[in-house]
Amino acid sequence: FKDAKEKLRQYAMTIPRPFSVHYNPYTQAIEVINGKEQILNMVRTLRNDMDAVLDVLRKTQLI
Repeated sequence: FKDAKEKLRQYAMTIPRPFSVHYNPYTQAIEVINGKEQILNMVRTLRNDMDAVLDVLRKTQLI
């Protein structure tokens, strides 16, 4: 199943489209990314998630 899912994901990346989409796990919704503010919000969310991961790694002395 994992292999088929990855192949489908790779195939979907080759389909030309004038927009990008993103799955928001907090709202369980697919969001169309088509503006600067949406991109900035995605980057902020990613940064917060990475900070949380780094915090856990430091506390568990894995880094």
